[in-house]
Amino acid sequence: MKVYLGSLQTEADWATGLEFTALREYNKRVATEILQLYGNHPSLRGWYFTQEIWMNWVKYYGPTYYGTALMRDFVDDMKVINPTKRCTAAVVFKKTGYGAMPGLTPAELQSVTTGFLQTTGIDILMPQDGAGAEEGAAPLNELASYFAAMAAARDAAATGTVLWSTTETFTANPYLSNDRYPPADVFRIDQQVNAIRPYVTGYVSWIFGNDMSPQATYYPVEASALNREYRSRFKPQYFPRSEVLPVQSYQASPAPSPYYPDSPYTPKLSDRTGGGYNGYSLAHWIGFRIEETGGVVRITADLGSVRDIRMVRALSQSWVVSGIYRPRMMTVEVSSDGVNWTLFGSTNSFPNDTLDFAVMWGEVGGFASARYVRCTFTHIAWLFLSELEVLGVPSAPPPPTVSVTVTPTSVALTENQSQQFSATVTGTTNTAVTWSMSPIVGSLINGLYTAPSYIPSPQTVTVRATSQADPTKSGAGTVNLVQSTAPPPRVGPMNPDQGTGLSHLFSFDTEAGSGSIQWIQVLFSASGVTQTNGCLIFYRTSDDIAAVSADAATPDNYQWAGWAVIGTPGVTVSNSQCTLDYQNSWVVKNGSRVTLNLSLSFSPNWSGTKDVFMAAADSAQTVAWPYVGYWTIP
Repeated sequence: MKVYLGSLQTEADWATGLEFTALREYNKRVATEILQLYGNHPSLRGWYFTQEIWMNWVKYYGPTYYGTALMRDFVDDMKVINPTKRCTAAVVFKKTGYGAMPGLTPAELQSVTTGFLQTTGIDILMPQDGAGAEEGAAPLNELASYFAAMAAARDAAATGTVLWSTTETFTANPYLSNDRYPPADVFRIDQQVNAIRPYVTGYVSWIFGNDMSPQATYYPVEASALNREYRSRFKPQYFPRSEVLPVQSYQASPAPSPYYPDSPYTPKLSDRTGGGYNGYSLAHWIGFRIEETGGVVRITADLGSVRDIRMVRALSQSWVVSGIYRPRMMTVEVSSDGVNWTLFGSTNSFPNDTLDFAVMWGEVGGFASARYVRCTFTHIAWLFLSELEVLGVPSAPPPPTVSVTVTPTSVALTENQSQQFSATVTGTTNTAVTWSMSPIVGSLINGLYTAPSYIPSPQTVTVRATSQADPTKSGAGTVNLVQSTAPPPRVGPMNPDQGTGLSHLFSFDTEAGSGSIQWIQVLFSASGVTQTNGCLIFYRTSDDIAAVSADAATPDNYQWAGWAVIGTPGVTVSNSQCTLDYQNSWVVKNGSRVTLNLSLSFSPNWSGTKDVFMAAADSAQTVAWPYVGYWTIP
């Protein structure tokens, strides 16, 4: 154990600061006496400065802030007494604030912390992470950035300060008063610890009211559940995971006293309130008076089905000045049919009775499979009970259900527009899907849907992804096909649109009907609209790249002899039919109009008359292969 003893503090000191000078002197005297008595004890590592300095105040007041001076004086005084004992402080930082407590960004926190460390010389800075109190604190997903800022400040200050974290292991509850904060669940604490792990070298747990105790006064149900989570999570070999088996119903014999009855609506022994301390209120307890019970109370609980039971617990109360005592004995029996009973175990190991209010769990461990649990309590004076817990083996989780979600769920497209759909598969490690559409209109390749070039009337296409792990599970999105209101792009004319020769400078004109021209294709062919053994030129407006088709290209398998940017000096690309001279070709772009000027020469071996076709696409539609002219190769 490592112990850091807290500095002296009074209510007036905290509220008005009128006793700072006196407390400084007393801190030195008390620290000196402690070191004389316990200074050689290995657990005594140093001191804890109890005034909580808010870094937001340090930002607001600047270098003259009295809190910074107080900590500086405390550290200086303790180092004079014994320089080997380290000084710690749990400062506070808030993301949001106002007035004299303005909000802090990570960059601002880094700046003020650097100067703060250089002024105070504190050995161990352990900021409160704010995850429990919450109000104004940085959310969990931003904790890392704030602690990274403080780690950077630590390095910049160069004071040898160590950075820890004060991990708030409680949780805010707006319905509770008087600083009552129940324990947080282990999963949230996991998030806190892991978020800042790269920036700190130590952790301090902070929880209100000693509520991690198995006999917690305020939150006995929450604290014991959290203890189970901790044990099973961090030492599963010693503490296998267990869960509270729901009690479906129970009967008490004899019935509770009419002064402290059970509730007919929400039975108190299974309401999970814990009956914990609430200003001495007994609203969540049932009471039994010995004059009515003869000193024996029997509670019979029904779990609803046969379950594997590992422990039975009852939460009782001791408050001797009010005549309330813990049970003298707790005996547990189990049954599968409610008729034949077997002893599960018994205990008289309750904590000692207390004069004032205190709660206490009685526990009986064992191994059994049963549906019914019967607890018999022997008692004196008053017996008060608040919870009956049956702990057992968790139910086997149901097999995961495969589900498929397709996004987007709906989209509207016009002619030739595309949409990439994605599928998310859960419940299986095999996330592969098979894509399909209905009706078959347009194209669908690996979730990429492309609308047809012609939409005669509005219609809806369903795009479906079916799980390959479970073909009965699928998800779908819809495509609403709508007719474009814009005219299609104009393709042509070709200039000249006819003639003879082995070479020529041709001009091909286009104009977008919607948006801008995306690409242009020009085809010289002796066999209709096919690029096989033809001369196909492809041009893309976004980067002015043009390509010449390869001899082996087919309508289903585009292949290219080469690519280059129009206008590139000294570059030509050829196939067996034609050659494109890039240097002497150019493009004119004028708004929605694009004119492609191509310097082409033809092979004498490809003689004869060739028909010329064009295609072009604008931002909405495509026009494919209208006839624009012919050219004869001698």
